[in-house]
Amino acid sequence: MLILIEPDMIQQETRANCHTSKQKDNQHPDGDFVKNFSVVDALCVILFAFWFCCTSTIAVLTGARRITFTLN
Repeated sequence: MLILIEPDMIQQETRANCHTSKQKDNQHPDGDFVKNFSVVDALCVILFAFWFCCTSTIAVLTGARRITFTLN
C-alpha cells in the first residue's frame, strides 16, 4: 500500500502544530517569569562585580603613593 503525502498537507500540519504551541505559551507564562528573573539576577551580579572593581580601584589609588618598584 502506497500512501502519497502532498507538500500542502505537511505545511498545514506544521502550521497547526505551531499554533498549538503558541497557545501553550500564552496559557502558561512561566517562561516570562524565569526570563525576567534571570535578567534581574544578571544585573545584580554585574553591579556586584562593578562594586568590587570600584572598591579595588580606590584601594590601589590610595596606596599608589607608597608603592615602590625596582628590578634589583
